[in-house]
Amino acid sequence: MTIRSALAAAVVGAVLTLSAASEAGAQDAAQGTREALDSIPALVAEMAVKLQPLADSIGVDISDLMREMEPLMRVAFPTPPESEANWAYSFTFDNTNVVTRGGAAPEGRQTVLSDAQACAALYPLGGPVVHFRRIRRDGLVGHQCIMRTYEDSMGVLISETYAEGADRHMSASYAAAGSVENDADAARALFEPVVDSNIGLAVELADLAVEAAVKAVGAD
Repeated sequence: MTIRSALAAAVVGAVLTLSAASEAGAQDAAQGTREALDSIPALVAEMAVKLQPLADSIGVDISDLMREMEPLMRVAFPTPPESEANWAYSFTFDNTNVVTRGGAAPEGRQTVLSDAQACAALYPLGGPVVHFRRIRRDGLVGHQCIMRTYEDSMGVLISETYAEGADRHMSASYAAAGSVENDADAARALFEPVVDSNIGLAVELADLAVEAAVKAVGAD
């Protein structure tokens, strides 16, 4: 997933997710907040579907994995605004592995970034780099680059992870977005408090994706 497609997915997801809660909030803010919080399990369930293939690839039962991941997902969810404004929040995750047989170098390699400055240069639309790390694990080298930006009445966090070895490479993208209709300040107040929590969730998801890449077996 490219930075443009990840941003688009986050924006669309934030517009669609919790629409029922937003409509309720226009009538009753307290009731809307309760319904929004009740929607968290649905978001977690959607993520579980995304993580099922990854869990299978590392030999972990999805229910066990979700017991570890669900608390991280819940704290990444923002506190609903006290006003009656229409608001939304969403997150999404995708990862891919490419592995060859016999140690041959696979096609489609990307650039391994060395620092946050290189990250900012590669993803100019992503906004300020809020977290960067280099990855070295079991013969894989790579990076994770996390950016946060505000666009009109929406806050977006994007994580792009890439790592490669002699016969494989992987990529993983995490995107989260929070919006408050027609209110840029309220959107920032909604999203900024959960930026660190979303960074933590993005790091954990990236680590799982890297582990899956280490254990991946090439197709015949």
